[in-house]
Amino acid sequence: MQVGIIGAGKVGTTLGACLKEHGIKVTGFYSRTYESAKESAEFTGTVPFHTLEEICQSSDTLFLTVSDDRIESVWDRIDKRLLFGKMICHFSGSISSVVFSGREQWEILAASAHPVFAFHDKFTSIQDFHGISFTLEGDQMAVTMLKDLLLELGHRPYLIDSKDKEKYHAAASMASNHAVALFSTAFSLLEECGFQEEEARELFAPLILANAKNVCENGCVKALTGPIERGDVTTVKKHLSVLRDDALEVYVVLAKKILELAKKKHPEREYAGLENIDEFHQKNNSGGVWK
Repeated sequence: MQVGIIGAGKVGTTLGACLKEHGIKVTGFYSRTYESAKESAEFTGTVPFHTLEEICQSSDTLFLTVSDDRIESVWDRIDKRLLFGKMICHFSGSISSVVFSGREQWEILAASAHPVFAFHDKFTSIQDFHGISFTLEGDQMAVTMLKDLLLELGHRPYLIDSKDKEKYHAAASMASNHAVALFSTAFSLLEECGFQEEEARELFAPLILANAKNVCENGCVKALTGPIERGDVTTVKKHLSVLRDDALEVYVVLAKKILELAKKKHPEREYAGLENIDEFHQKNNSGGVWK
């Protein structure tokens, strides 16, 4: 396998470094700017390419690690004759391999592979990249080849149906980006209480990390704690009475989901006092009082 990487950002550079570490031949990088390709090539000990034609001719496998909105346009620019009998794979979580339209007549194998990982930096993400999971879909032979490669690299591959890519990516975004937004909301409330941002992060770090570990090891139902899980109506009322605007909206939406989980954890417990959170939410916005 001789892998050429189109896209010299955080994902492509990390993948290239990982492949090189395990003795997989990386031909080099192509990017919108030659300087970016050169930077990633120097970091991984490979070469930068000036044109798409050069990288296609030099590689039997292409990893397309550009942004989602550029995948189709890059594919359209590639001379398909240069990929005859070869494999191409993009790394988007929301787009399937269907984006590689018209590939069949050139016997091009196509797939998508999505690393379940938050890439923070072009040159340091490799430090935490080892052993992460990937989701795969596409042509059967391409998926088999990628699965074997990922196992060789020490990663965990999971197969997904192409029709489920958008829903899968929404789930990944909620577990990652949306969680960050939730933490930001909580930190903002602490800042209203007089904490500095760094102090808020330091205060909540053990809580966040312990909960994440508990969820991953034991599941959401078993990991659930807090006033809603206990059926503590008085405390929930106090929370709702001091929250406003976006923080209130977030609290109410998530409180309803927490209530669902609480009922699964304690089917014998009575939660009637928490069933009318929506009603209070409406009264709270209009100056009413929850009875």
